Amino acid sequence: MSLTPKLTGRTNQLFPKKPGTTDGVSILIVDDSPVRLQTIAFVLQDMGYKQIQMAANGLEAIERIEQGPTVHIIFTDLQMPECDGLELIEHLGQRQYDGSIIIHSQMEKRIVDLTIELARRQSLYLVGYLDQNLEPSVIQTMMDRALLAARNYNASDLASLSKEMILRAIENKNIVPYFQPKIDNKTESVVGFEVLCRLVHPISKEIITPDRFIDAAERAGLMMLLTLALLEKAALEFNLLCEEFPYLPLTLAINLSPGQLDDDKLPSTFNDLCQICQLPPTRITLEITETDLIEKDTRLKNLARLRMMGFGCSLDDYGMGFTSLAQLEHYPFSEVKLDRSYINNIASDPYAQQLCEKLVDKCTANHMQMVAEGLERADDVEYLSRYHNIHLQGYLYSPPKPYTDIRRWLHNWEAHRSINP
Repeated sequence: MSLTPKLTGRTNQLFPKKPGTTDGVSILIVDDSPVRLQTIAFVLQDMGYKQIQMAANGLEAIERIEQGPTVHIIFTDLQMPECDGLELIEHLGQRQYDGSIIIHSQMEKRIVDLTIELARRQSLYLVGYLDQNLEPSVIQTMMDRALLAARNYNASDLASLSKEMILRAIENKNIVPYFQPKIDNKTESVVGFEVLCRLVHPISKEIITPDRFIDAAERAGLMMLLTLALLEKAALEFNLLCEEFPYLPLTLAINLSPGQLDDDKLPSTFNDLCQICQLPPTRITLEITETDLIEKDTRLKNLARLRMMGFGCSLDDYGMGFTSLAQLEHYPFSEVKLDRSYINNIASDPYAQQLCEKLVDKCTANHMQMVAEGLERADDVEYLSRYHNIHLQGYLYSPPKPYTDIRRWLHNWEAHRSINP
């Protein structure tokens, strides 16, 4: 889970309400089959969506998109008269459409895969595809994934901390690391933790989550200070866990915003801090969000330097941005995390299953670790058990916890493992 909820390069305000609500979400369904049009529309209406338009082919869809109002989510068939789905997707790419696209088609898999690749090359946000399965639960999964595209809609609904409050929290060491475990899917051994940042409010003393302070920290140029303060405190507590459980191959993952990679001093700064904290760089993994572009030469150079120093580098939220499987070979990542929107309900989601299988193969071929994050359902874990090289993370195992609580959780987990080897 990334510290930064911001999606650079996208509107971030696609929908006017919080994720999970239906108010104000405009949907366009494109299909030459009246039966499929009405089926999808009825399902969406039952879910509470009211702003639903229909088009019989790509030309009608383009007219509706051009005439307005804004269309947030498009369901499109591929094989249609006059203007098919491929032409529609090409048009959407040319106009830099920043909504979400869901393909529903009975075409063969190779055609669907080609369309997915075309959408990715056009920098379009393709949620997934539906074949003959138009069950409400499957459509709901697609809609949930589409709504996750705008991760900061609710930022304005919360009382954000000021620059001064964030600085005071850093200076007074009111940084609280929260740890979430990663589990090997075959041995069930804990292999590491992701550390997430929490602040103690300087006045009320409440625990503040990142959606209240990350945007303000970025605007104020405080992200590096915040990240270093978090890593310094987390390293001390992580070292205690390593000493208490020396037989576990524990690593510690921490999130970076891609903008931090613009700083040429970043690799040496992290290396120096690790020496001070007596924590080998090989135990640290730096997570970079996939939804932000990382193709700047400076960022790639600093990623390479971090890897040369022994740090692990993880591509976080894979599937929410525009990195193709082929591109992964050219980036110096040691780990890839498949986004939670694909992992949640993967046991019954064919699109997510295909993406997962391809990613597992790519990671295996290129000696990268794959992580499935956001696990909440036992049947999804059961589906992932077919793979031998996946690490698992999610609330099904444990929510993020402060040191004292995660230490207690780890003792209980190891006691369970010893009884049920």
